[in-house]
Amino acid sequence: MTKANSDLPLFMYAHSMGALVTIKLLLDRPEINISGCVITSPLLSLPKNQRNNKAKMFIVKLIGD
Repeated sequence: MTKANSDLPLFMYAHSMGALVTIKLLLDRPEINISGCVITSPLLSLPKNQRNNKAKMFIVKLIGD
């Protein structure tokens, strides 16, 4: 395993579900010292006019804050 070079800036890249997890991580743990973060296509909310079945909504509410 290699370590990051401490002389270089550290950036994170996250996409889709990983982007959502990364946003949550960085908001909850501000002590994480990174130079920047590139977030692409995070699922931040469900469309208001979309019909979702009860099982999906149960899982979303179970794992969400």
